[in-house]
Amino acid sequence: MENEFVQQNFPRLYEIYTLSDQQNSNNCLYGFSDLRPESNDNQLYEYYENLFQQIDQDNWEVFKEKLSEKVLGTHSVAKISITGKSDPQKHSPLYPKYQGFDYFNEVHGYLYLKDRMCCEKVAFLQETQNKTPDLKGVKGSSAFVLEVKTINTSDDLQAYLERVVRDEQKAPDEKSIDQDYPRTEKKFLAD
Repeated sequence: MENEFVQQNFPRLYEIYTLSDQQNSNNCLYGFSDLRPESNDNQLYEYYENLFQQIDQDNWEVFKEKLSEKVLGTHSVAKISITGKSDPQKHSPLYPKYQGFDYFNEVHGYLYLKDRMCCEKVAFLQETQNKTPDLKGVKGSSAFVLEVKTINTSDDLQAYLERVVRDEQKAPDEKSIDQDYPRTEKKFLAD
């Protein structure tokens, strides 16, 4: 039986989930259908659902298709794995799973053109063989194109921050000599 809570509260994420490889543990939506109202992951999903709800229906259809093409290439029956392209052996266990959310960030570009640049018309652009920007906005007689990029934490910094978290869980006499720098960097990244 499908989870009615998920379908009712996250309808657009659920659309993407139904196209995805639901059994792949690196899928950023893996286990999505098992969410319950008290789940710790709900805030992240609420955030993306709220973004997705701000896209008009025509652009939503283009975005879903574009998402499937970006992740797997063009297929007649696309199944989205929404997994990171990186080698899981070279990253923390969480990295490939959450890298899939990077593809969702084009919605930030859509909202930027629509709300901040006040474009009357904003559209996701279909991928072509040539390099294609992600979005186009029109404001009066001006046209804007936008390529959305997501900058992720480097492998070295990720490993360092994981070491800091482990270090903070130790007793005071077991901690590293350099205690101030990790805390400063961790606080800076959290802000």
